[in-house]
Amino acid sequence: RGESTGVFPQGIYLADRGTDATTPYARVNFQAAGSPVPSGYLADSGAAFGSRANGYTYGWSSANPSGRDRNDPRSPDQRYDTLVHMRVPRWEFALPNGVYDVQVTCGDATYPDSVVDVIAEEATIVSGQLNSYRRWVSGHRRLRITDGRLTLRLGPTAQNVKICFVDIHRLTTPGSASFAAKIDFQPANSPVPDGYVPDSGLSFGARGNGLTYGWNAPNPTTRDRNSTRSPDQRYDTLIHTQRPENPNATWELAVPNGPYEIRVAAGDPTSSDSTYDVRVEGEPSVRATGSPFQINLFEATTEVEVRDGRMTISNGAESRNGKLLFVEVIALPTGAG
Repeated sequence: RGESTGVFPQGIYLADRGTDATTPYARVNFQAAGSPVPSGYLADSGAAFGSRANGYTYGWSSANPSGRDRNDPRSPDQRYDTLVHMRVPRWEFALPNGVYDVQVTCGDATYPDSVVDVIAEEATIVSGQLNSYRRWVSGHRRLRITDGRLTLRLGPTAQNVKICFVDIHRLTTPGSASFAAKIDFQPANSPVPDGYVPDSGLSFGARGNGLTYGWNAPNPTTRDRNSTRSPDQRYDTLIHTQRPENPNATWELAVPNGPYEIRVAAGDPTSSDSTYDVRVEGEPSVRATGSPFQINLFEATTEVEVRDGRMTISNGAESRNGKLLFVEVIALPTGAG
């Protein structure tokens, strides 16, 4: 099964995954013409909307030749090192109508002087004030496309916004299953991230929100760090999986049998004292070791097959002081895994 893990220095990585015919991705990197194109991405260097030689149709409402390649050692990878200034009213990508998960990353490795406010399909998708401690900001939103184009534009508070890359994941395809869930692990009184439902450590059971999930035994070990190192609220709250209250905690979500993609985020923005070995249906997911020299937020996206009506997340043999942040689950079309 596919697997990818990322570390998050001052921004969010979207776990890389190859495309396939039934759950396609589109990924666009904004960059200067002639710069290396990151693997798996399409290049946008500011051309006006139109058909590209790569088979896709996308671009700006008018020519916007403002791409930059910073060649800055502070950039985690090439995607964060290149950018295009958002100096024209909108950017669009042609795609079939349907429901998509879209992630947008903005910033500048060298000149983090933006007030980011980007709207996707009339809803804010990413916002924030950048500075020398926060050079990039990412946001994602589930969107329904009804006019054949994904549209990004600036919000009312935007100042000098620079876009780095966009990741698009189609969630609805002909014949695909419809189950999807996003769960944030957090204290009961903490704010719930948009689009998520909370888990605060209760035993497995119906939650009154249409989903049934929970722990093998009560697990009252949630935390809300309120840390400036957290990219957003999802990464700021967590639950322990190996505390005395439940020393080998197992979490389950009731789902129809079939193939699924599951994104697991683990870590702690304020602590480096853990070794992460997360298993989903017994298969490896997040595997990482905390370090005081990095921001200890990790994630992995894997595909698994559920055969017993429950998706199970557990500790692997190498796990020490495990902590979960959030999970995202979506059913895959039969045969897509």
